[in-house]
Amino acid sequence: MFRKFLLFTSFLLTLASQNGYADIGLESAKAVLQRGSYTKVTVTFSLNNISPQDLTTYEMGSADTDSGIRSLTKYLDICVAEEAGKKCTAGPSILKVRYLTNSEFDTTPITELSNEYTASFPNGSPLFEIPVNDITQTFRNLHVTIELTAPASKPFSTDNTFILVRLLPGTNTSSTDYKDAEIKPKLAVAANDVIESFEVRPSKGTITAIWNQDEQLNLADGSMAPPDGAIAFVVDEARWNILNLPLNTYNEADPGAETKLNNACQIVRQSETACEVDCPGATGADSYYMKAADVTAAGFNVITAGNTGNISITDLNNETTYALVLQAQPDGLQRRCLIAKPSDAIMLSELGGGPAPKIKDPRCFIATAAYGSPLDPHLNTLRWFRDHVLMVTGFGRELVQLYYSLSPPLADFIAAHPALRTATRGALWLPVIIIESWRERPSLMLTLSAMAATFLLLFLRRRSLRASF
Repeated sequence: MFRKFLLFTSFLLTLASQNGYADIGLESAKAVLQRGSYTKVTVTFSLNNISPQDLTTYEMGSADTDSGIRSLTKYLDICVAEEAGKKCTAGPSILKVRYLTNSEFDTTPITELSNEYTASFPNGSPLFEIPVNDITQTFRNLHVTIELTAPASKPFSTDNTFILVRLLPGTNTSSTDYKDAEIKPKLAVAANDVIESFEVRPSKGTITAIWNQDEQLNLADGSMAPPDGAIAFVVDEARWNILNLPLNTYNEADPGAETKLNNACQIVRQSETACEVDCPGATGADSYYMKAADVTAAGFNVITAGNTGNISITDLNNETTYALVLQAQPDGLQRRCLIAKPSDAIMLSELGGGPAPKIKDPRCFIATAAYGSPLDPHLNTLRWFRDHVLMVTGFGRELVQLYYSLSPPLADFIAAHPALRTATRGALWLPVIIIESWRERPSLMLTLSAMAATFLLLFLRRRSLRASF
């Protein structure tokens, strides 16, 4: 048993010092042809376990959306072909798609770029995330959504259109290992369902929705599948009564017969956290869906994401009540509506002795009571642990919800007794130090933890041997 533990400890130390390249490929790439005019195709794929070296090689900088867009514009080529078996290189009957944003980073000669087909990144794409199983917090997954647009005179087709994707090797490397994918667009089959696992998490100037990526949805053709992703937008409470929300009729047999309806809709509150998008003129809840481009044109900030498990809308006003409208992709025929209020956890009324925050407010109740103010820097460490460790698993989310439901009365009691506040701060001292060390130096923290576990086991084994004599 002891020998097995030492082997496991050696494995952990090896994992902590691991610094290899990720196996980046395009196996997950798919293309969905939007219904109606056939002039738009949505391409999605994920690059998983991107290492720090890969971030440097592909010039992804600090792993944020802007650096991701610049990198993909430079190192990802997209082509449109009318025959199978082609590669995304210059040649007859192959058209290289032109990027609409950050085109200055595209190294493709302008003579090779198409004047007909264009590519753009919708809001929220690309999205970096830390892999759930990466205890070192050093690797990244990159989820990409790219929208391709064709001219009305030369639309895409499910028969003779092939989307070719090529990922170049990156800079500062002698590799010539191109990653290629050929994707035949499939017509979107509407999701006649809502994502039941949607949960909303407000924070400073932001509302985030999370969901279970493996949840199975009922599709309009009778089959079941996980969602391709989601689109989301928010409506502040002042606009709930009247919305000029464009909807599209759904015609499974003849997508070309679908029409757009500029309907007067309203947000109807159902409870403290739930609402409904009610459009009286749209008879039949399973006959209409929203197109992200149409809703954006109507003045809403629409965010599109693949099946990443989360989607965020930023730059919102704190303490303003919003309705978050969510629709599963592809072309969900039902909508989910949740109510949330962003908060920066710095409320003058609370600092001045006002009421304690309500359940589900994203603050640390007991820690705030112990430290006396939500401004205390220790709380940032605890919030990081909640958001990046607990909230990424179902069990962790259940723990957080249990904490939110049970802690407010205890926090009030602690806040009213100085001695308990001091004792609570003392109890939180070591966990805060450990979490902060993990946050700043995850690899070092893992190594030290493995070493400490080894020394502890040796100590206990030694005591056990002494007791046996």
